[in-house]
Amino acid sequence: MAVAAARAAIAEAGGGVSRAELESIINNAVMRIIAALAQVGFYIDGQLLARLVKKGMSELDYRYNPVEIT
Repeated sequence: MAVAAARAAIAEAGGGVSRAELESIINNAVMRIIAALAQVGFYIDGQLLARLVKKGMSELDYRYNPVEIT
């Protein structure tokens, strides 16, 4: 799927991509991923993971049932 998307992007751009351009694209993507991980915490300890799971479950529960029952 990713290969097909890359080929489609190359075809749409009107030609091939040089090795330097491809390296630049990949480096930029990796830097964005690292920046996103840094916002969460690059290392994930047990407590951070538990908080993230609890938050995700809470958001998922609210999405399917916005009425809070206490």
